[in-house]
Amino acid sequence: MEQCRYLTDRERRVFNLVCRRGWAIEDAAAELYLSRSSVNACLRSIRDKAGISRPRQKTSISHDKRCPVVR
Repeated sequence: MEQCRYLTDRERRVFNLVCRRGWAIEDAAAELYLSRSSVNACLRSIRDKAGISRPRQKTSISHDKRCPVVR
């Protein structure tokens, strides 16, 4: 992945720190002088270029809290 010619230099640096070395997003952002949202955008772009779907987000509505049935 690191040698993919479609990645920008910034995306390569983010990939190296976050994905290969296991750094936290905040630590990688500080090291690269970027905002956290910029690092997240780079990771999203890398996933899009690689054809990897995004991680599923937790829903705020629990399926256990259904409306009671009135009989």
